[in-house]
Amino acid sequence: MLREKTAVLHHMMVADRIVSLGLLAAGLSHHIRNSLVAVKTFLDLAPAKLQEEKLNLEELRNPSFGRSITRNVQSQVEKINDLLKDLWLASEKPPFQFADEVRLDQLVSEVLKKTKPAFDAKKSGSKTRSPATCRP
Repeated sequence: MLREKTAVLHHMMVADRIVSLGLLAAGLSHHIRNSLVAVKTFLDLAPAKLQEEKLNLEELRNPSFGRSITRNVQSQVEKINDLLKDLWLASEKPPFQFADEVRLDQLVSEVLKKTKPAFDAKKSGSKTRSPATCRP
């Protein structure tokens, strides 16, 4: 009986940790995405601002470098953003709910009926106790 209680407590602790990790992942994802939005906005607006300053990109020593690095950084920002989106979705509740209702007392009694021959063969048995107030 003590082992069963310990096992249940252990499973509850693991479930609590998983929920905590999900909340942590959602929070981190949110804050990292906010920072990425600032970087992405800067990269999107930089060419227009350079034109406003009447700076001709073609007059720079290596004009293709600036365009290349900007495209590369934008691509990496999009990849990070997609990963964070996946992390955010994984931390949310699933969009479905289990509609099944299980009567635990009936399930246990069915399992015991099916396993009775194995118990009898080993000259073993089992007892079940469930509270009268157990609701479906």
